[in-house]
Amino acid sequence: MGITLQMIHLSVALLICDVPMPVIVSNYGDYEKLFSNLLHQANEAYSASTLPVELKITAFDVTQGQYPQNIDDFSAYILTGSKFSAYEDINWIKDLKKFMQRVDSETHAKVVGICFGHQILAEALGGKVTKNPAGWEIGWTEMNLNPAGADVLKSSKTVLRIHQMHQDHVSVVPPRFEVISSTEKCPVQMMARGERYLTIQGHPEFVPGVVVEIVKARRASKVFSEEVADLALSQVDNMVDNIWFGQKMLGFMVGTQGLEVDA
Repeated sequence: MGITLQMIHLSVALLICDVPMPVIVSNYGDYEKLFSNLLHQANEAYSASTLPVELKITAFDVTQGQYPQNIDDFSAYILTGSKFSAYEDINWIKDLKKFMQRVDSETHAKVVGICFGHQILAEALGGKVTKNPAGWEIGWTEMNLNPAGADVLKSSKTVLRIHQMHQDHVSVVPPRFEVISSTEKCPVQMMARGERYLTIQGHPEFVPGVVVEIVKARRASKVFSEEVADLALSQVDNMVDNIWFGQKMLGFMVGTQGLEVDA
């Protein structure tokens, strides 16, 4: 008799919070493409080492008021990054916070927040986001993973390497969330709340070329100094933990049965 492997079905609502610069869309894709690439690459490795995952990703452009018709149709939600600030008085941002409050109170869905998404969840669930007095954190960055983070991610790692691109930060952690990673510039790099919420300030979906284009544009507009831009560009090809973190995102969204301890 043959052995039939159990298949995990994971239906993800990807809440798109911005459109990247045209040069990035042309060469690397929009946020739907960037996240689909990350998650499908991660799923190949994840499914080979644990249970196979049937992954379905449905994108919604929340900047245009697009949301799932049925809030219960998805077992997980991912919120993308954005050039906007989570505290801005803009209708779609306020609507997004209200929607995530509904997801929190009316569903059992897992939620993952990336950069702006990390900050939106903080604001929506009782925390606060402000400009970081330490300034911009950009490019390749080493993040410290504390013991709580090692427990959440089921890993013995103490350092993660992820690209950053932010000047806002979570200044007040929402109730019941715990900080699981930090850097010198940004004390709240990652947060978690039980088995439902995992958020990260960095961009695991960014490939080096995306970082290069953003840095070049912001250097040209004088947002970044020559020195800051040169340092970021010199480190852009350093090793990152994107696929590893993508696997951890999948494991978190699947549930505790999907996470295995690793190095």
